[in-house]
Amino acid sequence: MNQADDGKHSHISAYVKKEQVLWQNSLNSTYICGGIWLVLMAVTLCFGVSSASKNQYEKTVSLAAIQNNESPWKNGIEEYSRNVKKLIHLTEEAQSLSPDVDFIVWPETAVAPSIIYNYDYGTDVRRFMLISQLLNFIDENNAVFVIGNSHEVDVPHSDRARYNSALIFESGKNVHPPEPGIYSKIKLVPFTEHFPAKHLFPSLYVKLLNGDSHMWEKGDEYTVFDYRGLKFSTPICFEDTFSTVCRQMVLNGSRCFINLSNDSWSKSIPCQKQHLAMAVFRSVENGVPSVRSTASGVSCIINPHGKVERVAPEFCEAFVIGNVPVIENDMQTLFTRYGDWAGIAEAALSCFILIMQTFIVIIKKIKN
Repeated sequence: MNQADDGKHSHISAYVKKEQVLWQNSLNSTYICGGIWLVLMAVTLCFGVSSASKNQYEKTVSLAAIQNNESPWKNGIEEYSRNVKKLIHLTEEAQSLSPDVDFIVWPETAVAPSIIYNYDYGTDVRRFMLISQLLNFIDENNAVFVIGNSHEVDVPHSDRARYNSALIFESGKNVHPPEPGIYSKIKLVPFTEHFPAKHLFPSLYVKLLNGDSHMWEKGDEYTVFDYRGLKFSTPICFEDTFSTVCRQMVLNGSRCFINLSNDSWSKSIPCQKQHLAMAVFRSVENGVPSVRSTASGVSCIINPHGKVERVAPEFCEAFVIGNVPVIENDMQTLFTRYGDWAGIAEAALSCFILIMQTFIVIIKKIKN
């Protein structure tokens, strides 16, 4: 072998050794990061199991979540009346099985005509009669009613403002005249519930309206209700997929989520189960139970540790009855107290390690 070949092989050998060193350094970093991740995961699991075993609740309330398997936006007083009758029938059936149920929950916009507006100011006699019959049924009932409604408010020198709302009624207190507790949805679905640029693009806004969109005004308060000892909030539809929304409700004093949803438009069981899966995280993050009343699924009750304890089948008329704990203490989970700092810190650490490794590789290649 001549001297040139010998030098060439030496160069190749040196290059291979450098690559092996770089690979070993990268592998060591992977092991270190993996070890840190495993330790954090083990600590999290141990903390979760420990917390779940400690939580014992003395008081509970019972709820019935109604699933009417109807789209609330079938137009016409006949459809509205038929839907309300179905909801009443399912409620009576649930109460025949559990007469002392404390809360009855109806889905998002289960009652399409505005209850308050049609009772106080409406000129449509048939709508007024429908609302009056509904209020009479509630007032003769012992349960607290949580009802999804298209709530309308008169605005001076403008059209009526419409809100996607949850209305809370209790017999003998706020039914006649209707003066319910009200929460109006804050996190609206872009383009189907809210279009902020409607004045800049009026023609597009009209097309959205003609495409069966239902535009709402935004609510402005994360309301917490207190009925029969249960402090709860009512995230509406996909609001329970946002950790920031539900966390703020708990910071305001809520100790239970009562979610009103309508996923019937999807015509998809996987879609509805995906929504449920995200709702489970909201209970786990904040350590509070959730009750979901949906138009077509998934209606269920979730305990504070994320276990789905009662569930109704999808795309059928059904209801679920169960108990949720009354959480009276002010203890907050780490997530509720500090937000998603752990996730942010871990993402930042990963980015830092990636950037540092990139610089190390570049510097070594330059030196060599």
